[in-house]
Amino acid sequence: MSTPLSSLASLSSFNSFLSLQGELHRAAALFDAGRYAEARAALEEQSRLSLLDTAGPGGPYPPQARVRIAHALGVLAQREGDEAAARRHFAAALALSPNDAETRVDLAMLRIAAGEHGPGFAEYEWRLLHPRGSVLRRHTRSPLRRWEGAPLPASESLLVHAEQGLGDTLLFLRHLPAVRARIGPGVPLWIALPSPLRRLVVEGFLKLHPALQPARVVTFREPLPLPAEQGLRWQCPLLSLPHVLGLAGETLFTPAPPYLALPDTGAPRPERDAARPPRIGLVWRSGTLRDGSQSEGSRYRSLPLESLLPLAPLPAEWLGLQKNPTPAELDLLHTAFHGRDASPACRDFLETGRLLSELDLLVTNDTSAAHLTGALGLPAFVLLPKAASWRWPLSPTTAHGETSPWHPSLRLFRQADNGDWSAPVAAVREALEIRFAGRWPTPEARAAAPRIPTSPEDREIALLEAQFLHEKGDYPALLSVLERCAARHPRHAPVLRALGTARADNGDPAGALRLFRRALKLEPTHPDTRFSLALLRLGRGDFRKGLPEYESRFDRDNCIDPHCSENAPLWDGRPLAADQPLLIHCEQGIGDAIQFIRLLPWARARAEAVHLVCAPSLLRLFQDSPVASGLAGYVTDGGTLPRHAFHCPLLSLLRLSGLRDLRDIPDRQLDAVPYLAAIPSSLPAPARRRIGLVWKSRLPETSGRSKSLPLAALLPLAALPGIEWITLQKERTAEEAALLHSRFGIAPGGPADLGPALPDFAATAREIAALDLVIACDTAAAHLAGALGKPVWVPLQTAPDWRWLRPGVNPGGDDRSPWYPTMRLFRQTRHGDWSDPVAEMAAALAKGPQK
Repeated sequence: MSTPLSSLASLSSFNSFLSLQGELHRAAALFDAGRYAEARAALEEQSRLSLLDTAGPGGPYPPQARVRIAHALGVLAQREGDEAAARRHFAAALALSPNDAETRVDLAMLRIAAGEHGPGFAEYEWRLLHPRGSVLRRHTRSPLRRWEGAPLPASESLLVHAEQGLGDTLLFLRHLPAVRARIGPGVPLWIALPSPLRRLVVEGFLKLHPALQPARVVTFREPLPLPAEQGLRWQCPLLSLPHVLGLAGETLFTPAPPYLALPDTGAPRPERDAARPPRIGLVWRSGTLRDGSQSEGSRYRSLPLESLLPLAPLPAEWLGLQKNPTPAELDLLHTAFHGRDASPACRDFLETGRLLSELDLLVTNDTSAAHLTGALGLPAFVLLPKAASWRWPLSPTTAHGETSPWHPSLRLFRQADNGDWSAPVAAVREALEIRFAGRWPTPEARAAAPRIPTSPEDREIALLEAQFLHEKGDYPALLSVLERCAARHPRHAPVLRALGTARADNGDPAGALRLFRRALKLEPTHPDTRFSLALLRLGRGDFRKGLPEYESRFDRDNCIDPHCSENAPLWDGRPLAADQPLLIHCEQGIGDAIQFIRLLPWARARAEAVHLVCAPSLLRLFQDSPVASGLAGYVTDGGTLPRHAFHCPLLSLLRLSGLRDLRDIPDRQLDAVPYLAAIPSSLPAPARRRIGLVWKSRLPETSGRSKSLPLAALLPLAALPGIEWITLQKERTAEEAALLHSRFGIAPGGPADLGPALPDFAATAREIAALDLVIACDTAAAHLAGALGKPVWVPLQTAPDWRWLRPGVNPGGDDRSPWYPTMRLFRQTRHGDWSDPVAEMAAALAKGPQK
């Protein structure tokens, strides 16, 4: 747990210290930018002023201000590698405020890193009071009592719950056998952890440690039994186990890895060819959020992929395991390393572990991938910043880097100077050359070898090759690779799942269904297979079977559902009185919220008090629309949730309402539009047709699955006369802006360039209401136009999202949507080729309705 200097912003409540506030914000900004010497100088000056009788325009600094300054100086000293200075500053802060949790937590981490395990982990308990520390989920706030290490009777049970990062969970799982030894045999043990770890722990940890039974693993999305049920009385945070169990020294690192194992899939594993080039994985970035941002601590632990370029000349087989790589990173991986993006194969930690087992080595920064590799006893080189986390204490150095007391199979390469990765990367290169001496092919052999291995004997590599072909849209080659791999590995569920998806995308739903069923027999609870099967059935209009399986979306690694309630159970559709408020939360994308907000009246008819959680950009739109009238209240994402007895994700209302097939949509008037309202525009009616354009999604996509289309693909429309083009697109490149200006007559920032200035979807709805037609790819704008009852044309890729149905499913025609009567669909006939749908739209516009 790192404490950034942004905590100094808490001093803004001291109104008499405006000059201090400004200086401390400046120090925090310098710290975040890595300019530690300047930040220290600013803080030392404020420390000097704080000791004067009159400091600044408002009088003496209050004690709490002096605490924060001393604490911040300690954090800076720690970051600069001066342990003695850090201890002095922390001691000064604690002399002023002995119960300051932030200072105590940072001092605890310093002591643990120095090997003072007993007192360090005792002091680390202050993190439970840390204002910005780990969120210990619902469990420390529940009626469960804190377990302090005593044996338990068999009639009671203990909950151990993960906290902080995924790497912390992987690191401290090793102590659960010691918990079992302490509570005694037969006492039920509950383990709560993030869903990406569930299968790994169930199949790769509990089976390796059968003495842990009876044990049950639950994810943070699953409800726990009430305390009165099953004797659940006690709880303990995972990172409190060293303190509770009295672990220190060698016992802290026991059991030694591997304490995780990968379950046998039943498929034969090929012999590893010692003559081939080494297969090396790469991870370079930590803690990236879905919007691409990082905390200061995550940025400090990360390094740019460019920093690893000295490794690229080594003729290895490079695989990128980085989650959510940017387009620029993918381009560098492909062009400089001639590598492959393996991240799609890392669907959860069990799948990631299987991929790691196929590697000769992983090169990574301080991430959960490093801890997973170490826990499996696999080799990795770990690049660390100068002031690394307490989890990476200074250790003996070998010719291949420092050793790790937690993970003996790892080697650590540490910065000498903050921000400078050149020395540790150079050391990694030297260690690679030594480790794989004799494995590097000659330049002639490398030039003659195929760049991309596609041997079906290497299952994971075949899956990566398939992902690459899928991104390119080369479906014949994709099917060929997967068919060969499935023939070789008929009992490997990920291969069957990938082949099923490819079959579905190529118009063979029956073949896809057979493959998904085979995969489910091998892995009955795998969320990706259940989710793929759900999408297949929903795309065929089979809501009765598809919607129950669609609930598996919450068990997937990339699930976006931030508002699962901490205490309330999921709603099952039962009638609710006013004293049983229901919280409905939007999920997935903005388009999903717009499309299925139409189900709110059904929920309101069964619950007297309904609160809605939605994105801030949707708040005004929903508040002004009759479909969302009569709600008890609104909350925007990230806001404080109101008291509620039950909660429900928005798209789960489809299942709860009993939707069975396409006939139910008109029968229940779910196709009635408009169900959203827009404030009428005050613009005068134009003489020409006014058509709005949106051509790309705001979310990153792969080319083979892109629902976006290049603006250049729409140029045949620009030549049509009698049309005033309006752009509703929020983002555009410089090339797109030039094309809009030269071909569509839309000047940047002009009256027809509306997208960049639209603050929210209420404003977008107002502009759409003034248009004659909207042409939009599969985005929120298309859903909004349909919900407003405006004519909207949507170009679709060959394998679109389930809501647009598969060809031949809709009795109303493939060019119509059962959800939006005013919508017309224009489908690709060839993967990645937009010429046919654009030509159809041009022909329809040429003879379309006149103004």
